[in-house]
Amino acid sequence: MKRPKISEISDTRVRSATGVVACLTPIVDGKTRLVFDDVRSDRESKPTAWTPTALFTWKELDFAQLQKLQFNERELAQIGENLLIRLLALQGSIR
Repeated sequence: MKRPKISEISDTRVRSATGVVACLTPIVDGKTRLVFDDVRSDRESKPTAWTPTALFTWKELDFAQLQKLQFNERELAQIGENLLIRLLALQGSIR
């Protein structure tokens, strides 16, 4: 099955009321912090406008390693697993 191109996908703007946002924040000594924050949206009037509600977690990374995407599969899997577990928890699917 052929996957559609991003330009072919229509954004319905339907979103959950809760989610997680990520950002990269430079810190000292060539380090960068990957930060995940819990967020909430007003699904009725502004479904894509997110308001932070709490810090979920963060991970300190070496910036040079990050720029070259030099991570092993385990490190990448841990980031993805944490993200999915948190999204499920926010929806009340797991506790």
